[in-house]
Amino acid sequence: MLLFSALRLPLDVAASVQAALREAGEAENGPANAGDGAAVAPSPGISSRPSGPPRAGTSPHSSASPHADAPPQADSPSDRGTPPHPGPPDFGTPGPATSGRLRWTDPAGWHITLGFHGEADPAEVTAWLARVLDGRPAVEVRLRGSGTFPGVLWLAAAGEGLDALALAAGAGDDRPYRAHLTLARHPREHPGPARQWAQRLAGFRSRTWTAGEVVLMASGGRPYRTVGRFGLHRA
Repeated sequence: MLLFSALRLPLDVAASVQAALREAGEAENGPANAGDGAAVAPSPGISSRPSGPPRAGTSPHSSASPHADAPPQADSPSDRGTPPHPGPPDFGTPGPATSGRLRWTDPAGWHITLGFHGEADPAEVTAWLARVLDGRPAVEVRLRGSGTFPGVLWLAAAGEGLDALALAAGAGDDRPYRAHLTLARHPREHPGPARQWAQRLAGFRSRTWTAGEVVLMASGGRPYRTVGRFGLHRA
């Protein structure tokens, strides 16, 4: 079981992402393969962090880990997280040559990772997060633009205070923190399809929402299991 802290997407934001994916998948002509990197730059990197949470072993702990997922508390029902979904979406592919190469993530697990805590003791991580997140303000978050990491297609997430929240929640200092929503994974040796999708989704912009809750999640099942919830202060 791997632990991670994260923000979840409001229902309507998740729906807007699904609509954008369907629209991109239904387009007749796919773009030519793009170069490496993001169509829109992600959030600024973080190079340092305070004393970290309990950890186990030497598991990676960056936002690019495939083991991260959780939702923000909000004022309306549409802001209370992504609903269960029967399985990964089938949005098609930009062209016949790309068929079968992208493994889409399940919308029921969509999230923005803050920190990856590996196989640490859940009780210890819960206590640590309760302490370091106590009194921290809620953050305004928006999805904007798309890009790729090796093996990953994503939408960038941005918002004032988001990087600082991730740093407080355990974002690793072994690499820059880049807030994102993972849409799909693919073999690293076949990046072309993901680059095509990144080009198609480069103009995507979600509405801005208030993320008022951090959730500690555990991998090992679908959907991820919620271990703890930590409210953020609303002005």
